[in-house]
Amino acid sequence: PSADASFNAQQRAFTNAARGWTIPINPELVPNLSTVTKETAAPPDSGDGAWNYVNPYTLSVPFIVRTDLIDPATLKTWDDLFKPELSQSLAVDSIYSSTAFGFAQSPGADPAQNPPAGTDPPWARPAELRPNLAQLGSNADIVTALTTGTVKVAISNTGSGIQAMNAGAPIALVAPSDGLYVVGDAYYIHKGIPDENAYYAQVFANYILDPEVQSAVADKLGLVPVNPDATVPTYMSDNAAVF
Repeated sequence: PSADASFNAQQRAFTNAARGWTIPINPELVPNLSTVTKETAAPPDSGDGAWNYVNPYTLSVPFIVRTDLIDPATLKTWDDLFKPELSQSLAVDSIYSSTAFGFAQSPGADPAQNPPAGTDPPWARPAELRPNLAQLGSNADIVTALTTGTVKVAISNTGSGIQAMNAGAPIALVAPSDGLYVVGDAYYIHKGIPDENAYYAQVFANYILDPEVQSAVADKLGLVPVNPDATVPTYMSDNAAVF
């Protein structure tokens, strides 16, 4: 492989592990594994065996609201995004999962079913959002739109909201009451690399799970630690529904 290890979306880590392309995380070289919260840090199929990857943080996708342009209290559910007062003023990030699960779940579909039973196809609902859509884009595009005020609301991960907030935009993060998408990114070590590279990839896994590192990532990027000994910033502890 062209790299020793990867940070990637959890579903990609799962796929690579299923293909046998990862080296298990070694608890002897990664002692911080013993302290992390398994419900969020471990692969779903890990059981009592070795972990093929680790989630070093989780993140959620709230409504990111410009409080000078619209009252956050008026945006409580996914259905509220269809209100006429949001005409051409909604930004959505280009990662399908940011909205797919919310729009599927809000009318009562179970996104875990394939296909969801008892409802029209979940993608029919977001198609109705077009009159309110101002832009689709990357996280950077979302931050720019929020910072300049060209949109009133964005659907993106918490990091986009924190970056816009740090740039001086008046921002509130709102957890929709009918479902909030939470996801983990994953760190995994590639199979087929030299032994010394694999060793230091294990050492780095321990580093990113260190409480001090986890605290810094939480503070700067808005990512929720998996090590309970980490310290979370006030904006995180004050908005538990989002984080």
